[in-house]
Amino acid sequence: MGYEIFEPQVKAPLHTLARAEAKRHFNLHLSSIGERIKELEKLMNSVNIELDFTIDSIVKIDNWFPDIIEPNPQKNNEPNGKSFSICNDLGMYLGEILKKESEWIKWELNTLRKSDISYHRPVLTNFRGVKNKNYYIDFDLVLCQYAHRIIDGKVELGTIKRMIEYAIEKSN
Repeated sequence: MGYEIFEPQVKAPLHTLARAEAKRHFNLHLSSIGERIKELEKLMNSVNIELDFTIDSIVKIDNWFPDIIEPNPQKNNEPNGKSFSICNDLGMYLGEILKKESEWIKWELNTLRKSDISYHRPVLTNFRGVKNKNYYIDFDLVLCQYAHRIIDGKVELGTIKRMIEYAIEKSN
């Protein structure tokens, strides 16, 4: 049983979608979280990493992540589809860890500003440890940026652990 790549069912960048289509994608994202974490779990089990929603699992993922990211042979310095799918699934996993730590954190469709980098993307909101009431975290986007850096040879072990620790700190 191999890893099944996430199919977002949209063919354009999320920030370019009409609001109704962005909402459909957001609802797909929410309804897919359990299934996608199970898919990620299959992949993790193949390398003896247990997804148990703890920081210990994040440390193991952090060490494994650079080894799984692969370039797209048709596009220089861009991760392939499987790598993007893993970023998506791992972003969901991190989001669910954060929600377990701070039950008031929730997934929302970012509709704040069209110029925002995460416009029309699923983001985590409702952080209490920040002054900006519009503060959010987009784990998927940050993981994809890290995947680009990995392909460029800029591996920074500890990045994913720092991400979740910072998010937990800012959630309270």
